[in-house]
This record gives sequence, C-alpha cells and structure tokens, in this order.
Amino acid sequence: DYHPCIHASRLFSKRAYVIGFLVIRDTLWDDDNLSRSLFGVCSALFKANYRTLPLICDRKFLETKEYLNVFSRQELDGLIVWGAHEDSGFLAELADAGRPFILLANPLDRYPSVSVDHRKAVSALVEHCKKLGATRFTALMHRSGSSYQQREQGFQDAVAGLDSTLMFPEPTM
Repeated sequence: DYHPCIHASRLFSKRAYVIGFLVIRDTLWDDDNLSRSLFGVCSALFKANYRTLPLICDRKFLETKEYLNVFSRQELDGLIVWGAHEDSGFLAELADAGRPFILLANPLDRYPSVSVDHRKAVSALVEHCKKLGATRFTALMHRSGSSYQQREQGFQDAVAGLDSTLMFPEPTM
C-alpha cells in the first residue's frame, strides 16, 4: 500500500506532471468553445499521465505575477493559454523567462499556438451552404485577435458576387 509522496517525487524529478489551463478573457465558464477545449485538453493530458490545473486570469493573478510564480514553485510543467488577445502583455514575460506555454485557438505575434485556418474554415462553410442551395449570406463577427481577419477574408472570398452582408455588432455585457 505504498504511495510515493508527490512533493518528494516533484523535487526529485523536477516535474510536476501538471499543465495549467489559463483562461485570460472575461469569459463565462459555460462558453461552449471553452468547455470543449478544456475537456479535450484534460482528456489528452490524462492519457499522458498529466493533470490539468484550471487557472483564471484576473487582476490579482496579473499583479502578483502568478503566471511566473506557478513555475518558480514547480507547480506546473507548462501552460496552455486560452483566449489570448493583443493586450495580453504578460505573454512577453513568460516568453522572456523561458517558461513553456502555448496559445490555444488565437495565434498572436511570435508566440507558439494551436489554431485552425479560419479563412479556409469559413470559406468551406459558405461553400457547403451554397451546395445546399443558399443564395443569401450574413456573417456576424467579433473583432478580436487575428482570427476575425481570417474569417472575414474567407467569407468575402466565398461570397464574392453574391447577396451578402458582413456585420460586426458591438459586444454586450
């Protein structure tokens, strides 16, 4: 019935076998994309004998530089950042400190990321709708990150010459 001490194991191996999942936007946890992303990450990491630690980026998290402290305390081996945007200045500090992190879903600047080709995805969606007989198209998009530009271009490419509308409604709280 021996169970090794997790703290001693971490000290000896210099690994926590924990990956942080940091949500940096003011996003509700019932957001469908966030839920799917977190579930997928947790499932994949669990199969690789890692655990996932959900983290919420609020003012205190930033002011205390907790994004660096979790690495200093050897609580995490890496960090997955969900919902990064241009104002996420702490990403430069993570990169400069050599801390392993990756952006999920929204690529920015020089930082490593996992994302889709939004231009091709939206274009393929419009093409599919055309094959089903659609002749009028409206796209509602939010201007955030670089992905909206890709989505906008994919939409514009696919609806060229068709009855279409592109709208950028203001976000509501």
